[in-house]
Amino acid sequence: MLLLTLLLLTSCLSARIDEYFYSGIDSSSPQPYKEAIADKMKDPDSVKFRRMKFYKPAKNGHRIIVLCGELNAKNSLGGYVGYDAFVSNGYHAITPTARDSISANQVIECLCRDGEMPARCK
Repeated sequence: MLLLTLLLLTSCLSARIDEYFYSGIDSSSPQPYKEAIADKMKDPDSVKFRRMKFYKPAKNGHRIIVLCGELNAKNSLGGYVGYDAFVSNGYHAITPTARDSISANQVIECLCRDGEMPARCK
């Protein structure tokens, strides 16, 4: 049963990473990457970014460009929630949420690197 659970988690991680590898932009400006994140927030104008860096992860020789870093944004009550990790390919963005933090953190860990990704990420 544990092996089946691990296989399912691995295939879900691979599927989420594939979403990033087969769509994305190729820009040296952080603006479109940041907009992909801010557009999903309750208050897009409140989003603050820090520690941003471009990475070029590779999967089976295919490279993409992603922007990784930390963000802070206001919640529904108007208060900032604290900085958290993100990754954006310019079209999609992943930030950890309470219900999906393990999977999101795994995707961020796999994509926020230069060079070929580890086998567990493919």
